Amino acid sequence: MKSSLILALNIFLVLDVFGQKEEISMNAILKDAGYYVQKVEMEFGKEIVRMEFDIIQNTKTTFRTLTDQYEYGILAFGDYRIADIDIKVYKYVNSQWTLITQDQTQDRNALVTIKPDFTADYMIEIIAYKFEPGYSVGHYGLIVFHN
Repeated sequence: MKSSLILALNIFLVLDVFGQKEEISMNAILKDAGYYVQKVEMEFGKEIVRMEFDIIQNTKTTFRTLTDQYEYGILAFGDYRIADIDIKVYKYVNSQWTLITQDQTQDRNALVTIKPDFTADYMIEIIAYKFEPGYSVGHYGLIVFHN
């Protein structure tokens, strides 16, 4: 019983200390994710096949097998600290990763579409291109969806 109370108190203290600092909270990016999930599923009628959330300082890479049966959308979005986020998608061709599409907008969200010629692994690079003044790190979300 005593150890349960100590554990509960420790959890409360951790949540109390960390929960009040918005800079280290995932709340902002999760709220944005809810908005984008609603858009993708309800307005666009697409199926989400992957979601990812992490903190980013420069660049993150992730990999996904994409099939030739679908057209995919790949959406990256940053929290309030990220002013411009970009996506680059690569396919492994002739023993090297070759850029096949990229986002060119200057915004806190980025979207690319891809219709693979054949089923293969693709590398998705998320780039925090520019931060809001006073920040050098932020959270990002990634959503991969198809028709």
